[in-house]
Amino acid sequence: MTAIGDATSQETIEVETLEEWEAGTYTLLHIASDQEDGHVSTNSTTITIVDSTDTGGDGGDGGDGGDGGDGGDGGDGGDGGDGGDGGDGGDGAPEVVEPSPEDLNIVEREGGASVTVENIRANTPTRFGVGRNVSRNGASVRNFTVNLAQDRDTFSVNVSTSDDPPETTPPVETGTPFTYVDVDAGNLTDEDYNSVEWDFTVDLERLEENDVDPEDVQLQRYNETQGAWERFETTHRGDGVFVAEVPGFSTFAITAVEPASLSVTAASLSADEVNVDETFDVTATIENTGDESGETELEVLVNGNVVETRTVTLDGGATTEETFEVSVTEAGDFEVSVNAVSAGDISVVSADADGGDGTGDGDGTGDGDGTGDGDDGGNLGIALVALLFGLLIAGGFIYYFVNEQE
Repeated sequence: MTAIGDATSQETIEVETLEEWEAGTYTLLHIASDQEDGHVSTNSTTITIVDSTDTGGDGGDGGDGGDGGDGGDGGDGGDGGDGGDGGDGGDGAPEVVEPSPEDLNIVEREGGASVTVENIRANTPTRFGVGRNVSRNGASVRNFTVNLAQDRDTFSVNVSTSDDPPETTPPVETGTPFTYVDVDAGNLTDEDYNSVEWDFTVDLERLEENDVDPEDVQLQRYNETQGAWERFETTHRGDGVFVAEVPGFSTFAITAVEPASLSVTAASLSADEVNVDETFDVTATIENTGDESGETELEVLVNGNVVETRTVTLDGGATTEETFEVSVTEAGDFEVSVNAVSAGDISVVSADADGGDGTGDGDGTGDGDGTGDGDDGGNLGIALVALLFGLLIAGGFIYYFVNEQE
């Protein structure tokens, strides 16, 4: 760090480079403080440090020699031209630029800042800082990179942080907010931007205190058109630094979300007795108690053996049911479960054994018919007795009549 005091409006600061510095692009941050009214302004730019032994630049000089017509130098110039061809690889993405000190004005206030950037060109990602006061509860906004669809001579944003959302905005539906960040960019809409990138930080100590993994930090934005919060992919670049790309400006929340946590909460059977090879249903209830979408593997077990598997994906906070058709190939009593949750016990019986019992019962009915035949035989006996009794009476009359004649 290099600092000077009692500076005028125009100062030249010499910055010494050290031997251990590696070649590359570095960011210079300039902070100016008015000792009378306390006004603080910041500005940043980049500088490229090259290796003094780098011969790539000499190749370019050789190209100039080629223009002069010197045969030997012209050959060197050709080599330099090849080096230039290597630069074509940078055409894939537009270069990020930063405004000059004259084009950037930052007015800091408690919990926020007002930033004005002059002369932003269309389709040119322009990165600018927002000072040091856009911070609350360990979460701080550092930079915005805006890519506008049209040139703008003046671009202004008012940024403020708060523990609660604005009165017209509901709280986030998922996750726990470190802070809400309201960004007012005037009458610009999402159609005025090609993209907007956030660069923000969350203190690692704060994450540890709240038992939050850096990968669970997420930037959310309130979509005023849809009237709902949207979550955006947020990348942790290390040391508590995060970036996220959004379509425009409105109200945001830097949040900690719960990772997906799926589990089976209940299971049941459609029957308690079936035949061998007859299908029955096993139904499981699955719940995701986290904020993020996730998936889990379901296993249906019969006496501890896996008979069916399925992968289920579930949004954060959602619950669903999954039904499996299962059959057993042998008779017996079996315990059925889904993952570690019991669905109950089921008895599996042999269909052939049941049919044999039914046939036996039918024969029993036939035996009843036999009993009816026995009743007919009893009636015949009574008739024979009556006949014999009649014959005896008749015989008695004959005997009496014969004796009277004698």
